[in-house]
Amino acid sequence: MVTLNATAQTFTVKPTSLNVAEGEKFTVTWEIKGGPMDDFQAPDLSKFYIMSGPNESHSMQWVNGRTTNSHSVSYVLSPKKMGKYIIPAATVTSKRKAIRSGKVTVKVGKGSAAAARKNQKQAKPPRRTTPRNVPPTKQGQAQQQPTKQTTPDVWLGLVVDTTNVYQGQQLTAIYRLYTNVDVTNYQIENPPSFTGYWVQDITPQQRQTPGTEVIDSVIFRTLDLKKYALFPQRTGSLEIDPMDIKVDARIPRPGTSNSPWGQRYIAKKLDIKNKPLPINVFPLPEAGKPSSFTGAVGKFTISSSVSNPNIKANESIDYNVSITGSGNIKLIDLPPINFPKSFQTFDPVVSEDVYTKQDVVNGRKKFEYTIIPSEPGKHQLPSIAFSYFDIETGKYKTINSPAATINVAKGDGTFTDVSIEDNADIYPLKSSLSLSRRSSSFLFSIPFWLLLLLPFGIFPYVYLKIKERQAVLSDVVGMKRNRAAEIARQRLTTAKTYMEANNKKPFYDEVIHVIWGYLGDKLNMPNSELSKENIAAMLTKNGVSDGNIEQLTKTITYCEMAVYAPVKDADNLQGTYDTTINLIANIEEEMDAFANPDVVTVEAEEVEGDGGKPTINIG
Repeated sequence: MVTLNATAQTFTVKPTSLNVAEGEKFTVTWEIKGGPMDDFQAPDLSKFYIMSGPNESHSMQWVNGRTTNSHSVSYVLSPKKMGKYIIPAATVTSKRKAIRSGKVTVKVGKGSAAAARKNQKQAKPPRRTTPRNVPPTKQGQAQQQPTKQTTPDVWLGLVVDTTNVYQGQQLTAIYRLYTNVDVTNYQIENPPSFTGYWVQDITPQQRQTPGTEVIDSVIFRTLDLKKYALFPQRTGSLEIDPMDIKVDARIPRPGTSNSPWGQRYIAKKLDIKNKPLPINVFPLPEAGKPSSFTGAVGKFTISSSVSNPNIKANESIDYNVSITGSGNIKLIDLPPINFPKSFQTFDPVVSEDVYTKQDVVNGRKKFEYTIIPSEPGKHQLPSIAFSYFDIETGKYKTINSPAATINVAKGDGTFTDVSIEDNADIYPLKSSLSLSRRSSSFLFSIPFWLLLLLPFGIFPYVYLKIKERQAVLSDVVGMKRNRAAEIARQRLTTAKTYMEANNKKPFYDEVIHVIWGYLGDKLNMPNSELSKENIAAMLTKNGVSDGNIEQLTKTITYCEMAVYAPVKDADNLQGTYDTTINLIANIEEEMDAFANPDVVTVEAEEVEGDGGKPTINIG
């Protein structure tokens, strides 16, 4: 224990141990007696992991009629490596005088490797991966810090794992609250818009544990408010937008730390906003880019399966292709597949299963194709070449799915040749016609002739229906448009399930996918061209009113904000569900009316006629 006296005041530093092992925890406590602790300045503790602190306490004792006050601040530390380290003196202001504590020498010996790895893991900054041949940022995480002269009591920082990335590469952004006063509540007012980025909210659902950081010799408690995985969609300098929050803070009232009733506080509401942070986004290299590359960045595998390799002609089978791995999984697409010409194919049904592992977006994207072979025989489904850019190696990689063989037998509706060998009921022609009655009452009767002529009457009808069906199936765009509303309503049943379970985030995410999927099918637009501006232009071109377009845009924006950040009225799941159903119905009605302008609209109104009876006017 090291003690310094200043006019009956004592300022001591007490470590629980002066000889510790690597990875072992120990506590250092600074205590002042006989005076207040108005401004405690901790020493440099960068040689240690701060496991807990600063932890403040205040005690009061009455001995023989005399009152003694003491204030203390403690830290739980763990050394980063072996060696001999000096913890410098701390400084405290008491009764307008600055008092310094003594120094402490700590010897760190060899300890448990497991404990050291555990402490390193707790203090590890976010993952960072920098493009090759690009000057990296300084080691560790890039973060915003106020200057020493302007360091406030509470401020919001933006921490990223790197400021240099490739287009499509994930970077992690953390909005971190720093405070050295008590914060009782906070609320996100305006979440960031992330212009130019595709965003995945990866904020942990469980309660966050506060941490500590020393900035400009000031110890701050920290709390990560939001964490996002960002995927830049264009090159150049892209800013990460700021976030606005409101904070309820308890600021210590000056001059009350030595009060016998304890420290007094002032409640304040603070509006806090961090600064935007620029990110350097580099284009993917052109050298070595394969023709099968569709924009995947990360590390992936591919697999495929067939529901039934042995079928009959004109029967449908499911061909499933899955891409699994880490990276921009929601943005990837398959290259065109060269199916056999005798196979009728439809656009795939796409599903996603995305999760986060150690702040990295992982998952699987599944493409389900429905194919109908029309010719018997043995057919080969080709191997699919899928290419992605590997961040770790800085090179493109191509992986292939296995080819599949489909055995197609003749279907039940195929025509077969029938040969006539000998039939006792066929007689040679006679020179004279005899209409004698045969022993069978059915032969040459009216039912006999009707049954004989029936195939000739049905054949044209069946032929026309087959041609009509083939025309409908060949019109893939028409099928998608006609079935767009039906498919959207079917998918809304999944959203309804989430709504009934009050599972907000999956509900809003499903509604967004339903709306985008419906609009893509209805307007025959690929996913790469789907944006609010393009959708608005295409809907206007197809006769949809400005009111419905505006309501659609508001609904999409609201759902996106509800997925990626808290919004007001986020509990209005039923209202969002009803609005989406009504929007789809209104768009269907207006596009159908625009496509069929010859349909006469009949409006009726009641006017005074004979005898006071209503008369219908048609206009």
